[in-house]
Amino acid sequence: MLKRLQIFKSEKGSVLILALLLMTVLTIIGLFAGNNTTTELRIAGNDRLYKNAFYAAETGLAYVIGSPDMYSNDNTDSATPATMTDVAVGDLSFDAVVTYDGASSGGKSLRGSGYSAGIFRAHSYVIESTGNDTSRVQAMGHRIGF
Repeated sequence: MLKRLQIFKSEKGSVLILALLLMTVLTIIGLFAGNNTTTELRIAGNDRLYKNAFYAAETGLAYVIGSPDMYSNDNTDSATPATMTDVAVGDLSFDAVVTYDGASSGGKSLRGSGYSAGIFRAHSYVIESTGNDTSRVQAMGHRIGF
């Protein structure tokens, strides 16, 4: 019985046990930090892909709005929309569909249109642009052609 009490009273090896406990805690913290870093990298990568697709869709809107051939007299039937597929502008690519949405007439000018006199007919178009990337984002806009 005295020998057992003497073993517990001795401090030999206590530093080793303390060092092992500290190493275990640091290893667990390291594993959690590594897992968190991996998750954050995946989130950042997905965000980059989404933004690339969004920018491609927005580029498609600007490109289509600046293309007057999409709003010609040939595109006044809502059943047959004008389409552009896999158009590349820089390193972005997109698909675009311009659908005729109807016409307004009656000689009244639209507010803010800059037209104050005369009879005209305003054609309304719906623009759908889809950015092509790993993820796909769709942007929509309207344009009125006279």
